Amino acid sequence: MDVKVSCVTSEEVAEKFRVAMNEIQDMFENDASRDYGGGVDRLALVAVSFSDDANENEEYRKQFTKVGRYKSSTGSGYVRYLSVSCAIQPRVAVVLSIAQLIMKVLENFLEELYVKTLKTPIGFDVEKLQLDFEKLIKVSGSRFTS
Repeated sequence: MDVKVSCVTSEEVAEKFRVAMNEIQDMFENDASRDYGGGVDRLALVAVSFSDDANENEEYRKQFTKVGRYKSSTGSGYVRYLSVSCAIQPRVAVVLSIAQLIMKVLENFLEELYVKTLKTPIGFDVEKLQLDFEKLIKVSGSRFTS
């Protein structure tokens, strides 16, 4: 399964998020199983830090949490995807170090998987993804505190 990590942010936190999201992408490539079933070809993780208004941020975030499919650029059929998003207000992100932001983003994604009602394809192993996030949080904690 292909995992893509990205963000939609305000200008004031864009660079900080770019660095953090690249680190999270590397962590997924190196430390996560990336095989969650359900016929999902791509998992998209989108962090949204667009507005300091929590309601506005939440409304904007919702459009990035969905299941769908799109035509493959190679012409070999369709790519089925699951997109999961989390929101962090820019005023919170701006005061965090990169290491703290990485932890915050990972924790917020994990919260989305545990607390929110996430529509997933039949057979998608949410528990396995939760365990991977928990593992990445541990890896991140040990990586940035040593």
